[in-house]
Amino acid sequence: MSFIARLPDPLLLVQAATTEELASDPEAYCLNWLLEEVSTSINTAAAGGNASLMAIG
Repeated sequence: MSFIARLPDPLLLVQAATTEELASDPEAYCLNWLLEEVSTSINTAAAGGNASLMAIG
């Protein structure tokens, strides 16, 4: 089992390609994994600091 598979936290996306692999196959990396980042932000101050109020409605 690899080191990455033994990590206790969530799984990491791992990509590896040599310079030669990248030169012969430009799609050796999944570019979406390298370029796309998604984040969510919730402003709990809008609910007076009570996050449970954000679920009402």
